[in-house]
Amino acid sequence: MKRHYYIYGLILLAGLVSCRRTEPDPENPFTDRQILVSAGPGTKAILDGATAMDHNGTSSTIYDYISDFEGTIKVDGGEPHTYTAEESFKYFDDLISYPGGEGAWTYGSGNSYRWTRTGTHTFFGWMTTDGDSGLTTQGFFGAAPAFDETTRILTLPSKTLTTTSDQYDFLYSESRSVAAAEAGDSPVPLQYKHLFSALKLQVQNVSDNTVVVTDIQTAYFNNTKTALVNFNDGTVSYSAVSAQNFVPSFPERTLAKNDSFYLWGNDYKLIWPQTPEEIAQARLLVSYYLQDDPSNVIQSTIELKDVRVNGRLLTETGIEAGKKYSFLLQFKNGSIDLDLYVLDWYYTEYTWDFSETTISAQTGQNIPFEGILWLYHQDGTTITKDDDRKLIMLNSQEVIRGEFYIASPYIGRWQLSMFPMDAAQYFVITPSSGNITREMVENEYGKVSFEVRANPDVDAPTSTQTAHFNISIYFGNEWHDANSEFNRKDFRLVRNP
Repeated sequence: MKRHYYIYGLILLAGLVSCRRTEPDPENPFTDRQILVSAGPGTKAILDGATAMDHNGTSSTIYDYISDFEGTIKVDGGEPHTYTAEESFKYFDDLISYPGGEGAWTYGSGNSYRWTRTGTHTFFGWMTTDGDSGLTTQGFFGAAPAFDETTRILTLPSKTLTTTSDQYDFLYSESRSVAAAEAGDSPVPLQYKHLFSALKLQVQNVSDNTVVVTDIQTAYFNNTKTALVNFNDGTVSYSAVSAQNFVPSFPERTLAKNDSFYLWGNDYKLIWPQTPEEIAQARLLVSYYLQDDPSNVIQSTIELKDVRVNGRLLTETGIEAGKKYSFLLQFKNGSIDLDLYVLDWYYTEYTWDFSETTISAQTGQNIPFEGILWLYHQDGTTITKDDDRKLIMLNSQEVIRGEFYIASPYIGRWQLSMFPMDAAQYFVITPSSGNITREMVENEYGKVSFEVRANPDVDAPTSTQTAHFNISIYFGNEWHDANSEFNRKDFRLVRNP
């Protein structure tokens, strides 16, 4: 029930609203200034990180509690009550909605609320409707959450999340306190946080065989939980109810060499956060066979406790709310590896599509790339990306070191190769590929270092061989030719007989 507070002894509200007082009324603890609240400025309410909460039709339940206040208030037609500065009480709860356009958030009840002259107002709330999807909190959870006005704890019903669940990114706000004496006319901005995490799974075959993946399931993965949101200190407590398969259905897929696919269409799916202890028990179960040996179905179990992110085991951090977890499952010759990249909720992905022109020109994004820096071992001579020299001589005992820098994307892979094959066989690049991570881009400026030397397993050529570099970036579920950014001068290596 919504409660509305009115000043005891107030005779004519219309007079107060239409005529601003020039002198404080000692019997009236309220000002003429209206309280406005805005929900989640900058907070994205959907998984792709593109739509903020100020979207037409989005609504949020809002509470305002007052403390450090002294005065007498009549509540909902009841008897007047006098509060002391040591007490805290609810001033109002209401629904605020965003009408779209440049409009402000409005109260669903049609009421207006005024600032007190003294005391501190503490605001908080949670999303009730996502205007973008049309989903509601009550519809998503199957029941309305329960809020205890005494403890200020919100209890969310049990919910099972799978890849086929509705994607309702439930948000709750941080508590924000505003001293009444310092309150202005602008809306009070509430910053919202995400209750859930999000997960994406890409499957890639980098082996020499064609792989047929028949099934992927999760085990001991607690995807049915409840949650308590404590608005006093901003903490959230999650309680596991049961562990069910997060992937209820899987269509058989055939992967040729270097093929890949996303398990549910390159989309993130909501998951409950997982504690380090829960991660220690979680498994990924993969069934597959090699195309030339269909009778030998292999059952592989991958334990999430062995997965690392930015050098740390996942069991050290768990899966945290408000973050996106992108898993890469790779079939390699003789093994299956599971890599993990973690992004914040608001990371924006750009799709690259270019051939001869630069990435920046094609996408319209000013993506800062740095070209190759070459270093001769024997004399320290440096050839930069702007150098006029294009041919680099490499003899059998020499090692050439190179660098390039990737400032975007935050997640992907790079690969360095040489062509044509007749010439490329005389060279070895180490390493020839690697992962692009947020930590790498932010802490190491996206630096990639490599070495090129003569291939010791191939006899020296009988004639001079010249090989071109080919730098590729894997992003957006496809490989992109990145020579236009990294190797615009077309540096080449020359191997003499």
